[in-house]
Amino acid sequence: MGLVSSDDNFNPGDVRFDSLGGILQWPDAHPWRNPDPTPSQIEDMVRKNGTLVISEPTAYGDRPGGCCTTNRNQILKYMRACEDISGCVWMYHSVCGLGWPAQCTFDWIPGG
Repeated sequence: MGLVSSDDNFNPGDVRFDSLGGILQWPDAHPWRNPDPTPSQIEDMVRKNGTLVISEPTAYGDRPGGCCTTNRNQILKYMRACEDISGCVWMYHSVCGLGWPAQCTFDWIPGG
């Protein structure tokens, strides 16, 4: 069997990984968005769960609603906050990466 993640919807009151009885192999977090977790909240998530993959942070893009931002500095700040914490792995998340809208093009990737 391959690796299976959780895509847990962490929020400030609930940051503990649910492994579903050991079926899920690592905490794959989908934390709250806008506002992003603070560095101390990220530390709390890592402390309670061990290695943590933040796979769906606030997305870069102009999709309406609270889960996206066009502010590149917000994305970089979130990424660096995770990278500064041992055990935290951050994955870039963009509206274009979701294929929505279908005609979207990547116009920015951190470090790219």
